[in-house]
Amino acid sequence: MKKFSKFDIPFVGLNLGSHSYDFKVDKAFFDLFEYCAINDGFFDVQLELDKKENMLILDFNLSGSVTDDCDRCGGEMTFPASYTDRIYIQFGNEESDNENIIFYPINAHKINIATLIEEFAVLSLPVRKLHKDGQCDEKALERLEELNKQDPQEIDPRWEKLKGLLKD
Repeated sequence: MKKFSKFDIPFVGLNLGSHSYDFKVDKAFFDLFEYCAINDGFFDVQLELDKKENMLILDFNLSGSVTDDCDRCGGEMTFPASYTDRIYIQFGNEESDNENIIFYPINAHKINIATLIEEFAVLSLPVRKLHKDGQCDEKALERLEELNKQDPQEIDPRWEKLKGLLKD
């Protein structure tokens, strides 16, 4: 994947021990993914790679901010986001049920961390994205309140005509 080549980490020539890497990702990075839950965001990514004789240990630390819509009013908001995780890269043709263990072919000479960064950034998102109290769009909240007050028994006339089709 040429578009993610700046996230390639060649490990063949690295000495055993710890190695630090820093990356910055932004909207352009997230736009490279076809289906990404983040449309606009910025993250500083610190990676500590610990090379062992038979594996790599990757410690990720992401911190930044994401711009998205408020789940309450639909207004745009920016909120902080952070995530840390550890991934083990082992070499061989095995598979693992452990999501933190990734197997690479024995003859591999580099790893690409772009997909991991994207996944971790998405995992940093809160379950509910809400403005702080008093910052929601008041007009949107008023409109939602109006819609909630409508009689649920009131049927849209378009649906009433469709019910006639069931009688035939």
